[in-house]
Amino acid sequence: MILHDTERESIIAIRSSALRISLLFFILLASIPCPGWDQEENVVVFLNGNNADHLKLSFHLDAVSLIDEEGKAHALAILEDEVESGEEERFQIRLISGMVRERAYGSLRMNISSPSVGRKKASLLWSGEPITIPVNVLVSKGRIEVLFLKWDVPSSVTRKIEFKPGFVVSKPEPIVRSLKIFATDEGLGEVLVIDRHKDRVASIIKVEKEPKGLVLSPDAERLYVANAGSGTVSVIDTLNDRIIDTISIEHGSRPVDLAISPDGNDLYVVCNASQSVSVYNARTSSHIKEIKVGLSPEHIAMSSDGRVAYISCKLSDEITVIDANAKEAISALKVSSKPMQMVVQPGKESLYVVHGASPNIVVVENRAVVKRISLGFQAKGVNFDLDGNRLFLLDPGGGRVVFFDQALESMLKFVRVKNPLNVAPDPDGKKLYVTGGSTGNLYIIDKIVGKVLSTSRIGDNVFDLVIMR
Repeated sequence: MILHDTERESIIAIRSSALRISLLFFILLASIPCPGWDQEENVVVFLNGNNADHLKLSFHLDAVSLIDEEGKAHALAILEDEVESGEEERFQIRLISGMVRERAYGSLRMNISSPSVGRKKASLLWSGEPITIPVNVLVSKGRIEVLFLKWDVPSSVTRKIEFKPGFVVSKPEPIVRSLKIFATDEGLGEVLVIDRHKDRVASIIKVEKEPKGLVLSPDAERLYVANAGSGTVSVIDTLNDRIIDTISIEHGSRPVDLAISPDGNDLYVVCNASQSVSVYNARTSSHIKEIKVGLSPEHIAMSSDGRVAYISCKLSDEITVIDANAKEAISALKVSSKPMQMVVQPGKESLYVVHGASPNIVVVENRAVVKRISLGFQAKGVNFDLDGNRLFLLDPGGGRVVFFDQALESMLKFVRVKNPLNVAPDPDGKKLYVTGGSTGNLYIIDKIVGKVLSTSRIGDNVFDLVIMR
């Protein structure tokens, strides 16, 4: 078929118009916030558990906005669109987040659909009207505002099987410093501040890329955070939860773990990519010395007297031993395949080492390997109870936290969790806190009974944690 010039021009014009419409539609779609964890945020909304209930209510969260004082809606991203009530009293879910303009907001508006009840999700009657909840929040520069959404589940269903959800939005109460837990979120570049009394995230500190290991100063006034992705260490005031300094690690690359001397003077920074440990003055942030260690150093542990630092070197299957006074590597201990986490037994100088590619746990005493014990599984995390009598081993492959006696002669019990990475006992002697890595979970375990008290989805990739004492 032969086209005349006018016909050809008409077809070109139609195609150009179609292309412009497609591009406009794509831009509009790209500008609509959607579920995901990859955006900047200055507002985070957590759904907090109420009293434990057995109704099993659920609904689909379709859209959420903050409404400013002029009545303008500012859309937020939905992180969990299927919302369910829980049987755990203290659970917490990171539900909504977003980056909004710095101004005051008076309400939170939610559009929901498909309410249901019971395990078989029987449908409930629902008006379909947006839910507007009063808030009073001022979003300001340099802060992440945390809001709590509380759902009154028992009163959310009428006798006529109508869904009439009751929600209240509140702000977290200030936390006493001694009740704080700090946890790193690798994916979001954040430090989560958890209230140990209520077992909930109460504030969030934005740090830099890929925060991993952290350590408290001996007086607990400062928290140091290794930002592997940005090559820095963030220094945080633990009273006000504010960054007061950022140390650029120029002597070494990819900081992954930290330790501090008992006198609070020396900060040891494990640098994975440069196969080294950089030592800094913890008070002035000035560099002191770089110490070469084995291949792919991962973790550090210090003797209780501060005289020796141990570095697990994953790719050379060894523990580099550093004399802390001379700040020199003095020996390398061959252990099993891919040594990972280590812990010094409280009240003793025994070092326990677990491995990423071996079922062995290795015990080091007087700078020598004295035991190799096969656990029957690959433990990638380890910590002692406060009194040193029980050992907690993390088995991500089997999805377990395993309790052993300190002699490793018998397994006492185990608790099922998903992908456990780090574990710490609380100072009150009743609970364990376990991070769940890529699950985004924080697990709270009754260590006396041996059961999970709550599972909270608090982040994207929750890694290390440290508890104030």
